Amino acid sequence: MMKETRIALRPEFFVEKERILVEHGELSASLFRYDSGVEAIRMKNSRGEILALPFQGQQIWDARFDGKILTMRTKFDEPLRTTDYLRNYGAFLLHCGVTAMGNPGVEDTHPLHGELPNAPYTDAFLAVGEDAIGPYMAISGRYRHVVAFGCDYVARPPIRS
Repeated sequence: MMKETRIALRPEFFVEKERILVEHGELSASLFRYDSGVEAIRMKNSRGEILALPFQGQQIWDARFDGKILTMRTKFDEPLRTTDYLRNYGAFLLHCGVTAMGNPGVEDTHPLHGELPNAPYTDAFLAVGEDAIGPYMAISGRYRHVVAFGCDYVARPPIRS
């Protein structure tokens, strides 16, 4: 039987000084705010960590495991609050848009990689639990993309350790 506790995340929980939110066995999650104002959650286990952006596209901004930086290095030292893909380039993992992906063609009007890479999530949470595999932590949330006379969908991507 799976047991899970969900902690609702709010932007005001994230401050300049990083603070541990929860520890669960060898797993931990801490919250902080980059100088740019972007909220981040650091999830750690015994082998490494990820830095995720719960309110900005639910990106994994950085990943480090077994002493190795896995994230591509770019000119962006930290994430910036923007919906423009190229003004915030450098995440380890991001979600591409549902309505469009990749580079727009000559006749396309969609943003580069669609609407999801820097989507402003209104709801985010950290889940802590145990299942048949063992203890875990997961970040998820909700982003609704709605355009009049067009699309209307909800994204809920989980990031699980």
